[in-house]
Amino acid sequence: MAKITAAAKKPAGTGRTKKRKQQDEEDLDLMNDEAVATLRSEMLRAADEDVDENNLGRPALNKLRLLPKVVDVMQKTVLHETIAESGMLEAVKRWLEPLPDKSLPALNIQRPLMSLLRTFTIETSALKSSELGKVIYFYTKCKRVDPAVARLATQLVGEWMRPILRRSKAFVDRDLAQGRARYGASSHEAAKAAGRGQGGAEDAAQATRHARIPQALTATYAVAPGSRVTGQSTTLPGQGSGAKMRGFKQKMQMAQQAARRG
Repeated sequence: MAKITAAAKKPAGTGRTKKRKQQDEEDLDLMNDEAVATLRSEMLRAADEDVDENNLGRPALNKLRLLPKVVDVMQKTVLHETIAESGMLEAVKRWLEPLPDKSLPALNIQRPLMSLLRTFTIETSALKSSELGKVIYFYTKCKRVDPAVARLATQLVGEWMRPILRRSKAFVDRDLAQGRARYGASSHEAAKAAGRGQGGAEDAAQATRHARIPQALTATYAVAPGSRVTGQSTTLPGQGSGAKMRGFKQKMQMAQQAARRG
């Protein structure tokens, strides 16, 4: 571990070639990978030993003995990417999960690990594969958790959920935009149809304004139609020859005079 720290802090020499610098970087990455892999194995072994001790009813102290080394490594920002990708998060999950008797790990383990996790940038896929997210979420719901630790767990869950919620919001915004586009097209078509209907109504109204009031038409014939009535014809007053008309008038006058005398 001292070699890793020295290699990370050692300044680059002015006379080094590009090839030499690249080789140094590769050597440093290799040492980082080996150191993190070794620490991961030690953490898993300590977790297994504490489970055995707990099952036997004895104090579980193996994780506490290794804790200073774990904190020292996790504090190095140059190792964060390696820690997040090497499977060490699974070991962190093992350290934070309850023991077989349902008791929680020591507060001296919970607090530093929670605080250090807040300095990491962890991908959602790594949280799922290590199942670390489930354990941290458990700390937000368990009533036996110390309030300060519960606040740290809540902050972690909020930070880890933000990218997921942002992606979900992006999907919602995309669906809303597509819905608005479809609605806009439908509204445009409806407006056009309404415009056509309104235009037709205006045309009808214009035609109504210019419509003429119906008038009684007198039928005229070039040739008078013949009567289709058969049998004895009846002659109405005002019809027939002039002699008949005069005779009819005389009879009416005589009837009127007789009515006056009577």
